[in-house]
Amino acid sequence: MSVLGKELSMLTSIGFLKQANLAVEGVKGKKVKIRGWKLNSEWKLNSALSELLFDTDLFSGDELIRRFQVIGKLKLIVTAGVFLRESGSRVDLLLVADNLKKNVLDRVLKQLESEIGRELNYSVFSSADFQYRVSMYDKFVRDVLDYPHNTILDKLGLEPRPYSV
Repeated sequence: MSVLGKELSMLTSIGFLKQANLAVEGVKGKKVKIRGWKLNSEWKLNSALSELLFDTDLFSGDELIRRFQVIGKLKLIVTAGVFLRESGSRVDLLLVADNLKKNVLDRVLKQLESEIGRELNYSVFSSADFQYRVSMYDKFVRDVLDYPHNTILDKLGLEPRPYSV
């Protein structure tokens, strides 16, 4: 038995992996079914492994401020989604900046995405546009601010406002 075979056998025997029929893209884009292994979602140590691997801060607030300060006159950084291990958030990152340097923003975001290992959902506003949206109780902005998030930088004096009808 090969080294890979031994490792797969051991991981299967402890319940970490389980054999499964998987649909993959084959030649000429045609879907084919193969026999393979996948993570056993019922494994008793999944939550402990998840905590070990993922329950650390991806980046400190100071680190995010340092990285984004080059994109323009930074006014607000709000993190949510992947930064809080929340899957239901509308965005992972909300930025408010004036005199935005789009190409620099793209470079910073690509660097973050490569370090996180996934594409970030983000939104960027000018301070005037953001203040207008807040004053109008914009649904998107309310969804970000009314649900779990961290305000990393706030030069707008944004105060938590309860949503009112």
